[in-house]
Amino acid sequence: AYMRLLESSLYDLLFASAVGDLGRAGEVQWRHGYAASIAIVSGGYGRHGGKPEYGFPITGIEKAEKGPTVLVFPAGVRRGEKGELLTDANRVLHVTAVGDTLQEAVDRAYAGVSCIHFINMDFSPNVGHSALMLQSAQERQRARNPLKKSGFNRAGTASRLFFLLPKASGVL
Repeated sequence: AYMRLLESSLYDLLFASAVGDLGRAGEVQWRHGYAASIAIVSGGYGRHGGKPEYGFPITGIEKAEKGPTVLVFPAGVRRGEKGELLTDANRVLHVTAVGDTLQEAVDRAYAGVSCIHFINMDFSPNVGHSALMLQSAQERQRARNPLKKSGFNRAGTASRLFFLLPKASGVL
């Protein structure tokens, strides 16, 4: 999800890193907003345990990507004999989205997930839940005492969660 917010050239950053001269890439630029990513997995993997099965046709990716800012990244997929996309590993797809708020990014990603289908499909129903709860609690704290600085900062607490990047604030 982080890469969805990168404005700098990834090529320039990787090239500068490869030649040992990160200074030539300049300052890393991030667009403002939040990003969320939801992993769609084969049933039997992860929270439900069991043995995942593969080879099921995947539908709805094109429909999912019609949603605002939604992009779907393949992970454990292969092409069938007729060119159709089939499940081929535990983690099948990652549905990502960006938004002006964390809630918007998460909602858009889940809207994308709702368009995709395959047999025994599974995903976590609470991506972003902890960060949204923390953000909400700290916003309530700020409302009660607007002069006291809250512990939540967009470059701190939420950015340590693997699936989102808060509004850019010069952290990187």
